[in-house]
Amino acid sequence: MTKILHLQPRAPRMPMAEPTARPPDVLAVSCSDIGIDAMPRHILSPDARLRRARLGDVTAQTVTGPGAPDLILSPLLSRGFDAMDLLTTLRELRYGGRYLVVAPGLHHVGLIRWEMQSSAPDLNVDIVSLNGKSVLHLAQAA
Repeated sequence: MTKILHLQPRAPRMPMAEPTARPPDVLAVSCSDIGIDAMPRHILSPDARLRRARLGDVTAQTVTGPGAPDLILSPLLSRGFDAMDLLTTLRELRYGGRYLVVAPGLHHVGLIRWEMQSSAPDLNVDIVSLNGKSVLHLAQAA
């Protein structure tokens, strides 16, 4: 006895939707408009959701939990604080994202990077000089 199979045509395959990456949340601490505008696109994407803050606004509520920024930017030196002050605050608050310090043309970026990374080895921290002479070092995933 022969079985007859009735095959129904398959529905056409719908293309898989590309996963949409959400724009990064960026907290700019005491960054000037000029500094933000000078950011290279590989550091600050044009679609980034940018929030601005002062050092006093950096609290556990603003840098931890579900609303924590993916990236925090600050100048190396600002009126009233420097990057090491913010680095200490972020370390104490247990910030888990990336902290990038932006500096105008510096010659000894490597030395400053070493000092910052030594002060907070558990943070993903780096420095970039906007004169284009420094290489941005990306932390390796553990």
